[in-house]
Amino acid sequence: MLFSVFSQNWQRFIRSKISDQQIRELVDDGTTQIDITKHAQKAKNILAQDCHRYTQELPKIFASNSKYFKEIQFQIELETDLKSTP
Repeated sequence: MLFSVFSQNWQRFIRSKISDQQIRELVDDGTTQIDITKHAQKAKNILAQDCHRYTQELPKIFASNSKYFKEIQFQIELETDLKSTP
């Protein structure tokens, strides 16, 4: 279930605009550079949404009454203190 929740939304993270210049570099040179630091906040938001959805599914996952999960919150944190290299 955990994998299902997160894999459904992973495409939202990787679906990012790539510039025409980067596409040309990739076609011409076979490589390009993409600064993933600008996408870190997007990934962080998607993880937060998915964790919230997963938290709501916990009673089903554990086949238990939802009253036991009222104060529970499932969280995954993404380290976003990434430094760009020149």
